[in-house]
Amino acid sequence: MSVLLDTSFLFAFKNTRDADHVRAVELFREVLRGQHGASYTTDFVFAEAVTVCGQSGHRSYFPPSRVPRPVVGRMDGIPPP
Repeated sequence: MSVLLDTSFLFAFKNTRDADHVRAVELFREVLRGQHGASYTTDFVFAEAVTVCGQSGHRSYFPPSRVPRPVVGRMDGIPPP
């Protein structure tokens, strides 16, 4: 089993004012414990999340010096080159 971490999840996890923040934090802990199998995201999801968080009013979430590195992989379990 594996799970794809999408933009709405990443944004809810990072945004303490998001209605789904608490659940996103709970799910993130489960993902870290491996309860949902391998976790993946894509370059597109990462780019979208950074764009959304970088929009006016959200700049404090990802200041340029703290943009997180993506965890990118393929859904078939083969790591990217």
